[in-house]
Order: sequence, then C-alpha cells, then structure tokens
Amino acid sequence: SKAMEQLSEYFDAFEAKEVPFVGYQQEPFTSVKELTSTYSVSKGDSTENKTLLEYAWATGTSTNGEEGIALSILDELLLGSNTAPLKKALLKANIGSDVMGGYSAYTYSPTFEVVLKDTDADKKEQFVQIIQQELQRLVKEGISRKAIQAALNKTAFRYKELTALEGSTPKGVMYGMNALTSWLYDGSPYVSFEYQQHLDAIQAKVEEGYFENIIQKYLLDNTHAAIITLKPEPGLLEEKEAELAKKLADYKASLSEEELDQLVETTQKLIERQESPDRPEDLAKIPTLSIDDIQKKATQYPLTVEEGKETPTFLHYEDFTAGISYAKYFFDMRGVKTEEIPVAAFITELLGEISTKHFADEDLNTEMDFYTGGISTNAFVMTEDVAKNVYYPFFTVSGKALSQYLPKLIELVEEIVLRSNLEDYDKIKELLLNTKANLEMHMNYASHTIAVRRLESYYSEGAKYAQALEGIDYYDYISDLVKHYDERKESFSQQLIAVLRQILNIHGVTATFVGSKEDFEQFKTLSQSFFQHLSQEVLTPQPFTTPVEVLNEGFKTAQEIQYVAKGYNQTLLGVPFEGSNAFLQTVLGLDYLWNTVRVKGGAYGGMSVIGGKGEVAAVSYRDPNLVETLKTYDGQVQYLENYNPSKEEFEKNLIGTFSSIDRPLSANQKGNIAFTRYFTHVTAELVQKTRDEVLTVTPEKVRSFAPTMEKVLAQNAFVVVGNDVKIEQNKEIFKTIRSLFND
Repeated sequence: SKAMEQLSEYFDAFEAKEVPFVGYQQEPFTSVKELTSTYSVSKGDSTENKTLLEYAWATGTSTNGEEGIALSILDELLLGSNTAPLKKALLKANIGSDVMGGYSAYTYSPTFEVVLKDTDADKKEQFVQIIQQELQRLVKEGISRKAIQAALNKTAFRYKELTALEGSTPKGVMYGMNALTSWLYDGSPYVSFEYQQHLDAIQAKVEEGYFENIIQKYLLDNTHAAIITLKPEPGLLEEKEAELAKKLADYKASLSEEELDQLVETTQKLIERQESPDRPEDLAKIPTLSIDDIQKKATQYPLTVEEGKETPTFLHYEDFTAGISYAKYFFDMRGVKTEEIPVAAFITELLGEISTKHFADEDLNTEMDFYTGGISTNAFVMTEDVAKNVYYPFFTVSGKALSQYLPKLIELVEEIVLRSNLEDYDKIKELLLNTKANLEMHMNYASHTIAVRRLESYYSEGAKYAQALEGIDYYDYISDLVKHYDERKESFSQQLIAVLRQILNIHGVTATFVGSKEDFEQFKTLSQSFFQHLSQEVLTPQPFTTPVEVLNEGFKTAQEIQYVAKGYNQTLLGVPFEGSNAFLQTVLGLDYLWNTVRVKGGAYGGMSVIGGKGEVAAVSYRDPNLVETLKTYDGQVQYLENYNPSKEEFEKNLIGTFSSIDRPLSANQKGNIAFTRYFTHVTAELVQKTRDEVLTVTPEKVRSFAPTMEKVLAQNAFVVVGNDVKIEQNKEIFKTIRSLFND
C-alpha cells in the first residue's frame, strides 16, 4: 500500500533498537497531602474571594485505554456542565464562582481534579466535605442511567466526528499525539484508536455499577491525592523582583574585574550567536517541498443557495460528514441597540444551560447529550470592509447530530431558543458568576489575543462592536452586573426576554446546513416549524453609538510579563489589501519578530498579525519588555526596505505561507468558510486573485510594502496588557491606564 511504501522510504535505512522503559510510578501517598501556597495580586487589590481550592487524585496509568475513556466519561458525568451533580453541589453551596477540572491523561499517572475558583481559604473544609458527600451519595444511590447513556453517546459521537474532523492541528498530528499518551510509557500505540472496543466493554458493565466503582476506587478510597489552597498575596511579585535584584547585585559585587570581563565576553558571544543566521548547509538538511508542489488553483466551496422573497434563505454545503448533520441559524443582530449588545452576548451563556418549558436544566443537558453532539449559541461580527465600515453582527444557533437524530436536534433547538426560562433569577446569577470567571481565565491565558482585538477596536467599528460581545467592554459589563445583580435582576430578566425576542426575527434569519442532499431537504422541512414562532416585525437597524478612537491603553495585571500589540489598518490609509500580505506575515513573524522579540528580547513569542481585511499589527507573547518591544516593531520598516533573501530562503517562506492557506479542513469548516464568503460577498474570482497574488509575490514586492508599514506604525496605536509595575514605570506613553480585572 502507499502508506507502507512511505513508511519504508523513511525507516528502512534504520535498525530497530530496544529502548528499555524506565518506570515513572510514584510511591502512592499513605494519606491525602495538604498544601498551601500563594500567588501574586497587585498591591491595593482586594483579596476577598480570590483563593483557589483544588482536590486532585492520581488515577492509574495512561496505558490503560478502557480506564482512560471511563474516567473521561466520569469527568463529563461529574463536572461536564453546571447541572452535573458534583459541579452543581459545589455551585449550590455558594462558596465560589465556578468549578473546573476533570480528567487529564497526558502523563504516566493521569490526574482527576476538582478546582473551585473565587473562594476563601476558610471554605476548604466545606469544599472537601461537599465533594466527599456528593461522591458518597452517587455511589450509594447510583448515577442516573440515562445520564450515563447520554455521556456514552456523547463520547461515541465525539470519536465518530474525529474521523472527519480537522482542527487547527492536522488530524495526523493529533493521532500521533494520542498514540504517545500510552506509547511513551511502554504501552501500545494503538490504545487510543481502540475506543470502540473500550466503549463496548464499558457499556456492558454499566448495570454492574461500573462508574460507581470507579468513583469508590479512585476518588473516595484513593489516598494518593492532594488538597491544595492557593491564596492571593498582594505585592508578592514585587517582593520576588526585589529579591532577585538584590541577589544579582550581590553576585555582581562578589565578582572580580577578571570575572566581570569574562561575563561580558560570554554575553557578547551569546548575542553574536543569536544574531547569526543558520548555516546554509544546515538548512539544506531539512526536507522541503518545492514551489511546483503548490497548486495554482484556489479551492472553491460551492454552495446551494435558495433565496426566498418572503421566506428565509437556505444555504447548503454538501460534503462527506461521516453521517453527521451540521445545522446553523444566523440571526441578524443589527436591530439591537448599542447598550443592549452585551445583553445579547450574555443570552448565549444562558441558552442550553437554563431550564425550559419542558425540561429542567439537568434533564435538558442529558437530552442534548443523548441525541446530539451539542447545541450552542454565539454572537460575533463578520467584517466585509473596514474602510467602508461594512460589517455584520450575528447571533447564531448551531447544532450537530447523527442524521437519524436530525428531527430531535431541531426540536431541541426550538425548545432552547423559544422556551428557555429567562426568569430563573438564581440560575441566571450562577451563570453570570461563571461567565465572569471564564472571561477572566481567558483574558489571563490569551492576553495577546485580548491586546490585538482591543487594538483593532481603535480603528474598526466592527471590532469595537465585537468588544461589547466578547472583549474587554463585555467583561466590564458583566463585572458591573455581578456587583448590582440583586437590585437589577427583575429588570435585567425582562431585558433578556425583550432582546432575544427582537433577535429572533423571520426577516433576519439565514439557515445553513452541512451534510447530504437528503438530510438538507429534511432540514428545510423541519425548520418551517421553528420559523413559524419567529417575530414577523420589520427589522429596523439601530445605529452603533460607541465612539471608535485610538486609546493607547495599558491594562495592569499581576503577571510578570507583557503582551504588547501595535498596528493599524492599511485600507484606512488608502492602501488596499493584497494576497501578498499573507507572505509578509510569514517573513515578519517567522524571521524578523521571531529573532528580535523572541530570540533577542526573551519573549515566548513575537507574532505578525496581517489579516485579510487590511489589519497590520505585531504582538508579543509573555514578553519581559515593553517600550523596547514597541521600538522593535518600528524596526519592521527597515527590515522590509532591506529584504533580500536567497532564492532558497524565499521559496521556503513562500511554501510556509501556504501551510496555513492550504491546511486540511473538515466538511463543517469548509462549509463555514463558504457561508462567510456568502455573507461578506467574497467571490470565487476574488479568492483566485488573492491566491495568484501570493504565488507571484517577489522580494521587490515585499520591499515595496515598507512605506505602508511606515504609515501604519506612524499612527502610533498600541495596547499593552502586563505587569502593573512595568506599566506604571512607563505611564507617560499611555493615554489610559487601568487594571485589566475588576474586583
């Protein structure tokens, strides 16, 4: 076979070698360990309700495939949603804002963790007691058999979908990583691929108390566990920095003149090494494609478009989906007033989590897992043209299911969207606290994305609108609502109902489908019942009234590092976007910014963000510097002016550019690209023109972008998320400084 020939080509030149496995089994604890530590928060910040509590267990080894799947299903059963029993019990106690954790399999001894956010250290005993009591109750009374079957169905669906799914990581790479979960530790590389036999084995033992026995073995009787308390400590970071400064000063004072000279010489050698390019003979050892391997014709994703004058438009993308139907309804949000945009965004946090007319919240979750692969709602902005200020805010309802369950999927979509109880004040408050906690976690872990999106809102109205849906403006709205919820809950509930009714308008909906022709016909028929319940009122677009302006903000955090973003939009400066911009992103990101911001500057990453709508920006990731990085960005102009690569280097970067353009896509991803092109009026001719411009890029073309880059950087628009001390030390460069997070 072709696969065996490829393996033979790579491996026949090598001899098999026996590599002895060194065991990593840790000696189990004889009793549960307790640990208390601290993390830094900014001076002056409140420490109330900022402790994290964790209960973690070591659970067997990663070479046991059946047990691994069983524990991941148990994760879903205990913590998979706000209605899962363990998470529900902790949230009901009102001792924290959110519960996270679950099963983690990527070590020899996998762990199962339960983490409580935004609590206090004196709640530790209650935290542990609730966990133990709830687990004991589940073992004694038994877990709902329908909930177990729903979790099994959801897991089986996920594995089935993986056969046709491509994510940001290619499927083959994911298969390799999954194989290593067991293979690294002397287990079989096939363990992760034998999921069906493991699921069958688990299914056969459910009635024997299989999951209850796992709870007893690994969570109740298991002393190889730890209870961790992580408390906030104001100024801890400053103390550590002062200690380090003193340590370095003492070390310098202890050195002789000769030793100091030696240190300087060593540092100079390091800088020289960092600035030295790799030798051509070393680069030649890396196998590469050739330009001829890149296809010249752009991939088109043809749509069936059925536009009705008095009825909603249907879009269909047909492709192999492994028997799965993907349905999505796009609702035009332009009728929502500016001040109600974050209300619409918060509705997406509620639908599917809150009870409906016919289902309690836990029953709704079980029903969705039993019959579908998931139902979700979202609110976002599609931008067509920044310079012309053309963008489309959408509220979407999407779901996926095996084709035989398509009627049930649409029935549940109707139930969730039309009959959710938006007057359940306690549940709304619970989800409000969850939302704030999740936003803070995202803002902490993806601060570079937060910085870039904020930067875009300085010059793009569509991006400013998106800030109220998912950015810092939305977070500020949620934080304020948390503080004042009890006094506003009745009026807020009525606002939720009114805004949702306004969005669900027959004149503003487009129905999209990815799957077979037969299933699409069924989807159209099933959708008619849903459409009959939508508002018939005329959809009146509302003006967006939030000003769009360059704010140059510094957002202070207790992190030790910065995320520095700077840029603008070239179309606002009269320079149209061209396909060659994609190549610019490659050379700036993987050559200039990599070497200056990462290698020399010490950041974890330096990225070029050059988008298809004219965005031109740079952002650093986990960066020890601030003003130095902003100066480094200005150096992009000179880099482009002097760009003169070898033929080999140029071709390597051009091929690298196509690694993202031509990445593997699932049927659903292709469908979503086709739908986006439809909404934003991107024609097949424009797609081909853009590809041609990438293929025909030259070093001269790259150099000719230098004046545009100079204009972009001259706008001096930037955002920094980072260390509060560092930002205060450079406060003169900012127009506004504030804490990223709100108490």
